Amino acid sequence: MHRRRFLALLGGAAAAGCSSPEAGVGTDQRTLTPVDVPATETTTPGSGEPILSRGRFGEASIVNLRTGPRTVSLFPVRFGGDGLQVELRFTTTATFTHPARLTATVSNTDPAPTTVSRAALPPFDGVLAADGEGRPAPSGATPPRQLVPVTAFDSEDGPAYERGSAGYWRATASQPSADTTLELDAEESRTLEYVLLGAPDSEGFSVGQYATDGPRGSLSLAVWDTGAPGPRRESRFTDRAVPDLPNTDGTDWFHEATSRTGIFLRPTIERGSSPATFRFTLVDHTIDPLGGNPEEWKLYKLVDGKWYRVAPWTIELAAGPIAPGETFDYVVAAAHGPAPECDCTDTGGVVGRLGGGLYALEAGYSRVRTSETYAALLRFDAPDLRVEPTEGATVERHEDRTVVTRPEWNDGSGEPTATMTVTRARDLLARRVLPEQVYRRPYAALRDVVPYLAETPVVLRTGEELVRDFLGRGVSRRGFSYEGETYVAVEGTGETT
Repeated sequence: MHRRRFLALLGGAAAAGCSSPEAGVGTDQRTLTPVDVPATETTTPGSGEPILSRGRFGEASIVNLRTGPRTVSLFPVRFGGDGLQVELRFTTTATFTHPARLTATVSNTDPAPTTVSRAALPPFDGVLAADGEGRPAPSGATPPRQLVPVTAFDSEDGPAYERGSAGYWRATASQPSADTTLELDAEESRTLEYVLLGAPDSEGFSVGQYATDGPRGSLSLAVWDTGAPGPRRESRFTDRAVPDLPNTDGTDWFHEATSRTGIFLRPTIERGSSPATFRFTLVDHTIDPLGGNPEEWKLYKLVDGKWYRVAPWTIELAAGPIAPGETFDYVVAAAHGPAPECDCTDTGGVVGRLGGGLYALEAGYSRVRTSETYAALLRFDAPDLRVEPTEGATVERHEDRTVVTRPEWNDGSGEPTATMTVTRARDLLARRVLPEQVYRRPYAALRDVVPYLAETPVVLRTGEELVRDFLGRGVSRRGFSYEGETYVAVEGTGETT
């Protein structure tokens, strides 16, 4: 057993049933939020020494423990707001003689003195907890493992700790809450020191992601197996060979990941029957941050050995990081019929009108310095998709053509309209179009064409925007292939009656 004079203790991998500390009377109620740090810097760790990994908008402090095969990543490491800034850093890793240590530098950026409750400062304003799947526990949950912030600011001896039989450091007794205050002069900074411990009587150091549920800012502590950071279960598609996704320099598939794979897109389920909700988690178990668009995702279908993009076709522009150890969630609610209802808050969405088959989800993130594509397969069990015309569309059959008029044609709204004529073609380079695609832009103009292709030529009367989406801006002719036949679509027509 060891006793050292530390300013505070951060509990690690604690047992269930512990409670979060309460702030002291007169707590300063200012709000602290993570601070974006525009930098790109990754340092390769040495023999367990802490490193700082910076992404375009965030960073993490990382240590490889020497007491066992664990890598620990702390993120975000900067919080700020209302005249206060907090910066967190690991200063040394855990060894056989001492636990891992970290510091929190608290700075008063106001031109006047201030007093703040130490218990209200991230990360010590709430319980760091995880559920049984190694994900942050929801608010109010009682998880099977906890990280309990315990403080001993006024203790002469500091926290008491020991190494458990598994080799990881743990506290020997519960500590009082950090309910004292910290006084800072104008523009003064103070550095508090902490040790990373398990709860009393805890064994091992469970892998997973732990997160605070405090009012001042969310902070996470991610833990993974240093030598085996990859998925902990095999994919049902382990032996399946598929081509890379289009427009990529290669695809890192979940079903090809090994125990040593550091970044992967993990599906919750890999097969489902209509309607089905597929959820995915992008995991970064490396020292490199990921950069990309948190709104971006793509769903593809594999047909005859080739991938076809199904959804979405418009993506909101955004940017955001994934710190080392962090996860990012996606969801696809799929149905054979109309788009299903889904209370979806993760990136992704509802996708109706899907036929059965093999699909793939592509994440919108890659390493900051490279361009890997992370994806996962999913099997969707449903009948083949049959395209049905738009409700309200009318059909007129003439000797030399079939005319389909959509409801927006001359509906009195004043919106521009257009006509498109589709005929059979030969010796034409044409891109294949799937039934799943014609329900969505830019192929939506074909929804009221393909049911009548046996009657070509087909004349479509519709809104101008729908024709422009399919033909392209400034283009009046486009070839396409559907169910083995080749066609050409041309803007305009001759007589329509």
